[in-house]
Amino acid sequence: MKWKKVVFEIGKIALTIILLYLLLRKLNFAELKHTFLHVRIPFFIIGALMYLFGIFISSFRWNLFLKHLGFKYKTSTLFSFYLRSLFLANFLPSGGLDVARVVFLGKDKIKEKISSTFMDRVFGFLAINIYVFLGLLYSLKDTGRYASLIVILLFLQIAFFFVLFCKKTAFLFKFLTHLPMGDKLYNIYEILHSFRKKTIIIKAILYSFLIQLSYSMDVYFIVLSVRKNIGLIRSALFVPFINFIIMIPVTISGFGIREGGFVFLFKNYIGKEAAIASSLLYYFSVFIVSIIGGLLLLRFKTK
Repeated sequence: MKWKKVVFEIGKIALTIILLYLLLRKLNFAELKHTFLHVRIPFFIIGALMYLFGIFISSFRWNLFLKHLGFKYKTSTLFSFYLRSLFLANFLPSGGLDVARVVFLGKDKIKEKISSTFMDRVFGFLAINIYVFLGLLYSLKDTGRYASLIVILLFLQIAFFFVLFCKKTAFLFKFLTHLPMGDKLYNIYEILHSFRKKTIIIKAILYSFLIQLSYSMDVYFIVLSVRKNIGLIRSALFVPFINFIIMIPVTISGFGIREGGFVFLFKNYIGKEAAIASSLLYYFSVFIVSIIGGLLLLRFKTK
């Protein structure tokens, strides 16, 4: 219902304001201003290019699933679709990126196209969870109290993969046929189940690790741009956690959650002001990359 959407959006705005207030209330704004005024632009540009490279590799992973389903797309075409969807996601609700990607693929064989995008997202989540687990082990002294939660989340996702791809568990999904639109739901499951080939799984996992590493390198160079350093390992292991929590649709564009993640994970190494500045610059680098998609939308619209 419309009123529920309105209440939810108002709640998101309120939570965004509250989180930003809590993060900014004791901030040294003079130091924050100094940090922004002395950003080393070359490092920022390299960071944005690393994010762009991550999107490029994402196009290969997406194409891996589409090819398995019999679709023939050039990687450059999917790269263009991804960038255009990234731009539109700035103005769409959470999940808008994936919806836009499916729309750009066209209306034919829609279930298969949704399945390819779903699997693309699932492997991304798996890579994030593994990075977070490794980050937990890397800094067990500081994060030990969260160990049980992280282990449970990782176990649940691995269990989901096992159930989804194992032949012996296929019968568990027969219940879908008893639900409304059950035949269509079970058909989608069968499509997902078809991705269980080892070559697909191995390639998808490798792509996923490289994608998250590219996003992490964006943050690594952005922190260098504010004349700080969190180290390659810390960046690689902890940025995926930030990328995960900002996908939770409880604030506007992840504001407040993203900054809180940067402060929580990096303030002991670079200070709170530099952590906040790095968070905002990270968002800005992603937004700049998305503008390329906006330009592509204009180009194809004018043709």
